[in-house]
Amino acid sequence: MAAVQLLSTFATAASSASPTTPKRVGLARHAAAPYLLARQYFAGNALARRARARSTQIDAQINQQAVSVKRECKILVLGTEGSGKSTIVRQMRLHEPKGISPDDRLAARSAVVAHLLDSAHAVLDALEKLDLQFVDPGNADNADFVRGYVLDAEDKLNSDIAEAIRSLWHDVVVATLMGRSGEFRLVDNATYFLEAAGRIGADDYVPTDEDMLKARAPVGTVSQTQLQLDGMSIHLLEVGMQKSTKSRWIQAFDDITSIVFCASLGDYDAQATGTTRKALDESLVLFEDTVNSSWFQHTSVILLLTKLDLFEAKLATVPLKKYASDYDDGADVGAAMKYILRQYMNRNRANLLVYPVPVEATDPTATVCRRITLTVVKDTILQSALRTSGILC
Repeated sequence: MAAVQLLSTFATAASSASPTTPKRVGLARHAAAPYLLARQYFAGNALARRARARSTQIDAQINQQAVSVKRECKILVLGTEGSGKSTIVRQMRLHEPKGISPDDRLAARSAVVAHLLDSAHAVLDALEKLDLQFVDPGNADNADFVRGYVLDAEDKLNSDIAEAIRSLWHDVVVATLMGRSGEFRLVDNATYFLEAAGRIGADDYVPTDEDMLKARAPVGTVSQTQLQLDGMSIHLLEVGMQKSTKSRWIQAFDDITSIVFCASLGDYDAQATGTTRKALDESLVLFEDTVNSSWFQHTSVILLLTKLDLFEAKLATVPLKKYASDYDDGADVGAAMKYILRQYMNRNRANLLVYPVPVEATDPTATVCRRITLTVVKDTILQSALRTSGILC
């Protein structure tokens, strides 16, 4: 019926033209003119329908791609030693609805105990390096006891070693040592664990959430943690290899959705382990190599500026200017943070999308990492789907 009405309309328009009008003469030569006009109309509609069909097809491709990626997103977690990447992964895991199982909590005890012993050894090494002597004569024997201590099969401390560590940590000389913190490097969170030596050495010790967050968990190759975020299955791949081996492992991650790069704000004055470079310089090199790699051309980056609390405390006593000659804003935390952030952003020659987020990595109540990660992953999925469909280049 609609087609008949349209044909009638075109015919009426044609026949209503003036007899003296050239158009009327033209139309007289073509008795089927109304039908030709109608065919043009429907041809235009056909083009519109094809355009709509193509649009629907693109939408379907986008949705299909997004759903496909959502089923298993991979996020690469990178950072130099001491950047807090293991802590970030554990923090996100702690906020899983199912939390940490009792078995996993007990399994974490060995990492906590090892961290405590490493912290005690680091203090002893620093005292020796700076030629500082214990004020309490009995701590010389305690030092020998700690250095020679071997964990039992259950990775538990006994009360004797716990007391020896506590006594060493509370010797007056330690205050002198900490006043010269720029001349040595302790294990991350050493103060926390040394203060808790008595609690960790108890027979019934079970690691708390904060213990698990702060404990160092060295990774030999790649550690994988699976999370569920808003219906998406997220695989966090924490890489523990050294930068020198990057060329061998980076090719294994060509299907990464996003990168979480952990950069410690508080290590601007620290020495990188095993090199003559500062820890900040080592981190900048790893960041530069990563974001400009051809393997991550369409990957977004969450740049977590960790250890904000340590950074704020350190700026007042350890001037950033001492390690960055072109910095002139004193102990202003905001200005100092922006300065360090610029050092990273200036190395992003590939112009990847970088989302900088300052965090206190060891805050067990924080959920900012999960929220930011979810937002960035969703945005990256959408862009990837648009790119696959040909909408984005």
